[in-house]
Formats: sequence, C-alpha cells, structure tokens
Amino acid sequence: MSGNERATGSRRRSVEGRRRWRANAVAGALVAAGALLAGPASSVTVNRSAKLDAFPVDGICAYSDTFGLPWSTNGRATRHEGIDIMSRRGTPAVAALSGRITKVYRSTAGGNVLILSAPSGTYLAYVHLDRYAAGIVVGSQVAAGQVIAYVGQTGDARFSGPHLHFEVHPNAGPAVDGYDALLAADGGRCRRASMAVRSAQTVAGKSATARRQP
Repeated sequence: MSGNERATGSRRRSVEGRRRWRANAVAGALVAAGALLAGPASSVTVNRSAKLDAFPVDGICAYSDTFGLPWSTNGRATRHEGIDIMSRRGTPAVAALSGRITKVYRSTAGGNVLILSAPSGTYLAYVHLDRYAAGIVVGSQVAAGQVIAYVGQTGDARFSGPHLHFEVHPNAGPAVDGYDALLAADGGRCRRASMAVRSAQTVAGKSATARRQP
C-alpha cells in the first residue's frame, strides 16, 4: 500500500469516527431534552460471541457502535474499548449478567468505575458512574437486572455529557465489541422509552392547546 493510500484510509477512518461521535453527542442532547430518538444506529463490525441477560441502562437512552474508534486516554492515543450509552444523569445502571462485584474504584479518566464478574469468566466494566447503588461493594452478589449504580458524568465524561461507558470482556480477556449483544438485550427499549416520552409530550401539548381554545 502506497503512502497516499494509507493517508486516504486514515482520513476516511477519522471522518467516520467524527461522524459517529457527533451522532452520539446529538443523541445525548436529545435524551437530556426528552425528545424522540431514532434508536440505535447500524453497526459496522460486531462481536457475536457476547451475550447479556439484561440491558445495562434502565431508562431513556441512545447508543451507537463506538467501539474501536480512535481515542485518547490521559493524553495517550488508543482505541475506544466500549460502547457509550447516552442517558440522563441518575438513570439506573443494572447488572447485565448475574455475578459478583469484583472492583469499585475511581480513576482520572473513568471517574467512578465498577467491575462485575460473571461465573463464566466474562467481566463487565461500568464507567463514568454518578454513584453506586446502596449496599453495592466489592464482593456483592448481584442478579441480572438488579440496580448496581447510576449513570453519571465523572472522569473525562465531563466533556461529553452523562453516559455509561460499557465494556464486555469475555473470559477475562481484552474488551470486545458488545454492540450486537446490547442490541439483543435492548430489544428496542431505548426506542420505546423515548417514544413514550414523546407521546406524553404530545398529549400534554394537545391538552394545553385545547385549554387555550376560546
């Protein structure tokens, strides 16, 4: 491959990365405003080996496949190792698998972080949390669907809005693209929740209009 071809490929990846980050940022703004969301965007390459028993955010949300995009952590160039699920601060984050809480800590980039390890060896990382649920400590046994924390904007999320950075690590190995697993566990929940908000707003708007009629 020539230098020009490599440069062209790099520019294309950079443009695609910026497009997808902008899409997530817009989705986050819509979530905050309670507006109708288009639902998860289509993915390019997904990992089909991961499986989740519950969707990790219990509330209005939006997400796209942000795994593998060029990223910077503490000034070091790297790749994004998770999926960012945009939601309102304080939205419950739930256990996507049954298992045990093996780490609870705070870091500069990740803010409040929680690690949930399943009996299969897979572990899940919950990053940028606002706070942990009452009683959740290292060693806590949790069931899929149980509230374990709340979506926040800690760490470097203060620059991008409240969201859950969610990672899937099968067999305690490197992170894989969990987008496909999220889609399966979601089952359209983000879209339905957003539509419910929109519907309520429409009904409220019609009622207000009717009251203003002479």
